[in-house]
Amino acid sequence: MRISDQEKQRRFMLRAASVRDKKVYIGPEILYLPVTNRCNLSCQFCWFYSPDNPAQPYAQKDMPLERVQQIIRDCVALKVDSLEISGDGEPTLYPYFSEMMDFFEEKPIAITLFTNGTFPSAMSTDVAKADDVIINLSAVDRDGYHQLHGKDLFDRAIDNIRQLVRLRDTGRSSLRIKVIYVINRMNYQQIDVARRLTQGLGVDTFVPTVMNEYAWNRNVRVDVAPGIFSGEGGISEVCFNGWFYTILDLDGKIRLCFQVPNIEVLNITGKSFSEVWSSDAFMQARLAGKHGQWSKKFKDCQACVRFRQNMNVVKAIYRLKQYCSAD
Repeated sequence: MRISDQEKQRRFMLRAASVRDKKVYIGPEILYLPVTNRCNLSCQFCWFYSPDNPAQPYAQKDMPLERVQQIIRDCVALKVDSLEISGDGEPTLYPYFSEMMDFFEEKPIAITLFTNGTFPSAMSTDVAKADDVIINLSAVDRDGYHQLHGKDLFDRAIDNIRQLVRLRDTGRSSLRIKVIYVINRMNYQQIDVARRLTQGLGVDTFVPTVMNEYAWNRNVRVDVAPGIFSGEGGISEVCFNGWFYTILDLDGKIRLCFQVPNIEVLNITGKSFSEVWSSDAFMQARLAGKHGQWSKKFKDCQACVRFRQNMNVVKAIYRLKQYCSAD
């Protein structure tokens, strides 16, 4: 359930005040929560299930439903704005997906669901319980989809998008549907075709985005010509992720950044998310970002995907200091 824009702004300023005062007044704006590592595809560009990733195969892991429910309770108590449900794979393969989505209903927290869109059509009503559904569809026809995503499931993905659009238009007015098109060597010449395809399907947003590059998927990387997509990255010496954005991995590790996986705080196993969020260890990690230690240590910070967010926080702190100050 989405919170109002007015409440979002109030919470944003509370987090900015937390940064200023080196304290925690409220939970993060976004918690990214993978619930399973199962996947039914092997996308060429995938950071996890690329067929050339030498770390495969993976032992299947699922977060216990009771743990997911407790994390949701903690997030509501901490006034987290949004919970991003994903997986180190496909979250609709989570064995307790329906129960999880039922538990979310009427909770004062927005739910964003990342999916490849190939779930059985009967699951559409559960998927539509999210506030935002983000679908990875990076091909424009069956052959291209099979080659890029690893299976002949293009028609199912298209049918599911149509079904979600119908559900949105017949009662789920808050549902927003976004298609992500991951640019790579196999599809970069079809971006305009993909845009027209998704517009014709009735999705709310189409977003071309550059693939994350690793040693095992570099063979499908392509240099994107200027103007193909609009990025928001930039050089950010300060990082406020520890107040605004947090990742809780499937194995219990808490991290501050998807782009730089080595920024790890601690393991939540045996503790609640609320306990860890308020811990001294977490605060030390936050302060390292605030004082620019991460940007000096990790070169990926020089193209920070949350650059604009960091700059907005800096501006908010400046506005706060016009009224009151803290040492």
